[in-house]
Amino acid sequence: MRLIVDLDDDLINRVKGVNRGSLQNFIIVALENQISLETSESREMVDVARNDFSSENRTEVIQTTNKNTENRDILQKLQKGSLKFLSNEYTVRQLNKPLKDYYIWGQFNKLFPIKFCLRYLAKLQLDNENKPVNLKQYQEKCSNEAIKMKRVLVENDIKFNRIWGENFSAGFPDDDKQKKSQLRFINQFIGYTTSQGEGAGALSDFGFVSIFENKIYFTQAGLQFAQLVNPIIDVDPMSDELFNEFEQEFIIEYLKNNLKREWEGVRSILKWIHAGNNSPETLNEKIKTLDAEGKWTINMINTMRTGFLGRMNDLKLTFREKIGNKSVYYVTDYGKKVGDING
Repeated sequence: MRLIVDLDDDLINRVKGVNRGSLQNFIIVALENQISLETSESREMVDVARNDFSSENRTEVIQTTNKNTENRDILQKLQKGSLKFLSNEYTVRQLNKPLKDYYIWGQFNKLFPIKFCLRYLAKLQLDNENKPVNLKQYQEKCSNEAIKMKRVLVENDIKFNRIWGENFSAGFPDDDKQKKSQLRFINQFIGYTTSQGEGAGALSDFGFVSIFENKIYFTQAGLQFAQLVNPIIDVDPMSDELFNEFEQEFIIEYLKNNLKREWEGVRSILKWIHAGNNSPETLNEKIKTLDAEGKWTINMINTMRTGFLGRMNDLKLTFREKIGNKSVYYVTDYGKKVGDING
């Protein structure tokens, strides 16, 4: 279907400033993301007690997980013992420009997909005999294999009966024929080059990869994080831990030293939640104060909140409970420790 839409000049200029390659793909991804956001907000307000794996959709999910025997081969390929993590001019490259010290965009709301993507980059480097990896090749292969990873993680989610918003499989693409889910995964996590030739996406925004002349490389930080043993990939796909303590400490120290603005946001949210601003509405009021220029809309604030909390949940800094039809956030003991919170 072809639609004709009038857009004002200011919006067009803003889109051009962040255009991620094809304008059509940019608009499709933006619409998909907004639908996902609106759906998540309505679920939380209307039926927050609903479990992603409730009886009404459990049959469909279980049918998907029946394929997991063939899907788990992806884990064997990505295990640390199956890879080589070489640091040379063909595998590691410095960032083209200093890392932007700002809050991580809220749509990059999970950390485990980043770990998966980094391990898959190591696999492709090995497959390519440590020659530079072509970005397009990486996008296509990694997004396809990420579907298998999701099927494994869905089985894990069912085992532990996780509520929506805390499922390990969140962020990974579904196997849809039009590949819209894979396109979203590419744009959000794997990465691409902007019209200015700069890397964008979660891997680039965290400074874990460097994209140069349509090739993708590790940075030293990305290589270091990729090498750390992971409970799901290296030990047991049915582990109830996404990251071990060494990975958690690595990410936290990395934020402190390299993304200080993001770390200040994390610490502020920990303190706000601990002080009692622990509902979506009250926490939104606090989070909007992070926007010094006052440009965040309510939808952007919602996105930033879900992004912060999703990443913080992966690090076991916070957790969420359902009380009636409301979400209530809490700080874990580990979150209190790293956030310097007493009591």
